[in-house]
Amino acid sequence: MSKSRRRSTAISFWQTGIAAVFAFVSFSAGGAVFTWDGGSFDDNWSTGQNWVGDVAPPTASLANDFHFAGTVRLMPFAQSAYSMNSLTFDAGAGAFTLSGATLTLGVGGITQNSANGQTINNAIVLAGAQTWTVSSGAGALNLGSTIDNGGFGLTVNAASGTNATLAGGISGSGGLT
Repeated sequence: MSKSRRRSTAISFWQTGIAAVFAFVSFSAGGAVFTWDGGSFDDNWSTGQNWVGDVAPPTASLANDFHFAGTVRLMPFAQSAYSMNSLTFDAGAGAFTLSGATLTLGVGGITQNSANGQTINNAIVLAGAQTWTVSSGAGALNLGSTIDNGGFGLTVNAASGTNATLAGGISGSGGLT
């Protein structure tokens, strides 16, 4: 096989591999969307099979959006610190309880769309001003650990008939509305 033919074949295999990865991870305007499906034998965020497309999210990217959906493996555990643009509980999601290492949230904040109550027991650090939203008809959003606002403003919008509980205390010079 000629050298140019081998190079062409290698590029073709590389392009096919990249296309296969992109087929499993959807992309938002600034990064990827990673959706929890609990498809593994454990509850670890780092296990690829727990995410749609069997690709685990990177730990340090404020561009990515994390979604929790479905009703399998409802106690996801972050073994190391994660950074993300946003965290969303999708409509139809079971009652999740997140725990483990610190979560750093970018400007996308937290959105609770599920009729089931959601609990986040991870410490949270804000990486920008943001809004946390509990949508109309959604269950409660309960935060059981500390929130460091990093000097950024935090707005919590809970629709009429819903609630958000910040039980772990808030630190930092940013405001809370």
